Amino acid sequence: MNGVNRAVNEKGALKPNAIGNRQIKTGSVSCRKLSADIAAAICTGKPGAPGTPGAPGANGVSGSAGTSGAKGDKGDKGDNGPGGSKGDPGQSSAAPEYGVAQVLVSRGGATAKPWATYSTLLGSPVGDNTGGTFRFTCSTDNAPCTVSVKAAGLGTGYVKVYPRVLIYSQSLAGGPETYCEYGDGSTKSGPLAIAKQDPTATPTYTNVPVNIGGSADCSGPVTTAGDVTQITVPAGYYDVNSTFVFLA
Repeated sequence: MNGVNRAVNEKGALKPNAIGNRQIKTGSVSCRKLSADIAAAICTGKPGAPGTPGAPGANGVSGSAGTSGAKGDKGDKGDNGPGGSKGDPGQSSAAPEYGVAQVLVSRGGATAKPWATYSTLLGSPVGDNTGGTFRFTCSTDNAPCTVSVKAAGLGTGYVKVYPRVLIYSQSLAGGPETYCEYGDGSTKSGPLAIAKQDPTATPTYTNVPVNIGGSADCSGPVTTAGDVTQITVPAGYYDVNSTFVFLA
């Protein structure tokens, strides 16, 4: 340098005393085997141009999945929606109970058969009513005929039954219909109490007497009055109107 071509040794470093103070002061130093940025910084005092960016490094290896976290605590129950609060669970209702009754007719001494069957739900505090009207014929060959009533309670405990039976008659030859007989009440002492039965089984009916007063008014061959288990009628057409009141 400064006229000396071998100012550096074999390793590229400056030899001792290769550069004097004057040479540095006057800026006559000649630099070789240095990078452009170092040479620019030493020789000119200016930063060198940026070097070429290196190639991107390879992506690192993906880490393994972490273990699952512990289950969180159960959250509080949410508020009811805008439709309103949910009501308390309903209570099971009691099984329904019934009062049932039949009006039976016997003709020519045959076994009495139901001509009408009536039913009502029980539970009213003033009594439960049921009943209706039907017509039957008692021919001359079948006379005399009888009318009787039966009843049953379905449920638990006891029920009292109060029947009313009103009979109108008409001659087989025709003509007007007239009053024949009226019976009410189970007995003179009051309604008849009967035990209730399993409502899921076929009921067994109890004969219910009626009180026809001091005389038998249908002119049948049986003249028994008062409490009777059946009303006897001669030949004719008959309309039977009956009602039953069941008292818990």
